[in-house]
Amino acid sequence: MTRNILTDSIYYRIQASDIRSNYSDYSPTIAVKRADITPPALPVLHKAMPTPAGIALAWRYSSSEDVAYHELQRKPKGAPGWEAILTISNEEREQYVITDSTQITGICYLDESQLERREYDYQFVAFDEGGLAAGSEIISVRPYDSGSRGSIEDFQIEPDCRWVNGDSPIDLALKDKMEQVINQYETVGTIDIALRNSTIMGLEMASIIENSEMTAWQSYTDLQFYNEIDILHTDYENGTTTRICNITLNWSYELEASISGFQIHRSRDGSRMKLYKTLPIEFFFEGGAAPSSGTQSFSYTDEETETQIRYVYKMMAVYSDGGYSELSGPLTLVVE
Repeated sequence: MTRNILTDSIYYRIQASDIRSNYSDYSPTIAVKRADITPPALPVLHKAMPTPAGIALAWRYSSSEDVAYHELQRKPKGAPGWEAILTISNEEREQYVITDSTQITGICYLDESQLERREYDYQFVAFDEGGLAAGSEIISVRPYDSGSRGSIEDFQIEPDCRWVNGDSPIDLALKDKMEQVINQYETVGTIDIALRNSTIMGLEMASIIENSEMTAWQSYTDLQFYNEIDILHTDYENGTTTRICNITLNWSYELEASISGFQIHRSRDGSRMKLYKTLPIEFFFEGGAAPSSGTQSFSYTDEETETQIRYVYKMMAVYSDGGYSELSGPLTLVVE
């Protein structure tokens, strides 16, 4: 039976007849709800606004009478599926109604979920009794971000000084070992094996000898070793000794995936504090990627320093998404 029907239901009643056309009374009327092929009127999602407390949302319900419930849905932007974060039955509507939806401060619901720092899509969907759905326009929003990303911890600065002899790579510590070798041999005619090995290690670290030469140096007799060290020490004494001082900065920081590096702010001799160095995170992890999480220790040596000058330093971490850590407190050092 096919008819053009404008009502929600079709009404039926029947009667019986015999071969002589005698008719019974009509049966009671029954109503059969017609198949629903029309989705509800569209609801309206007219606000999705980031706040420090969460995403503030406001909407207007579908005007269709056969709506069974509404859903507020969310998904990461670009993701395939929606997640229902709030279901509102008809009986619960009044709990989420605002008196004046034009007010910026008026909201129906606050999504307080702990969301990642990325963009999210929201839509408000009406479902009727037949299961048909109609969704609002989608609003995309990024959670509120103050930009703050933790703080620099364990920030310390210390002088890093050494004596050098003109263009010679011999520093004060190595010079002292060489003099111990000379004094020991000239006093007792032998050289202690531990002193010999530490001196050879110092020569290699100063690039005076190659790593491949260390075995030969270890095989020298005490006299040969004494003669070689005496020559190097004499060359050192004939040069001009200079004291070089750098400043080493040490700190720790809890990493996140989007960190791009650290900024050093510096004041020199009372000048205005300003950005001095930007160190990419790769600077600290040569040959490998930086960890995406966890607390790490960092160190940097400022080689552009002079003695008797007052230096003040501050540190901060910076992120590729525009975030940043708190700027550390100032640390001051004058290298004597």
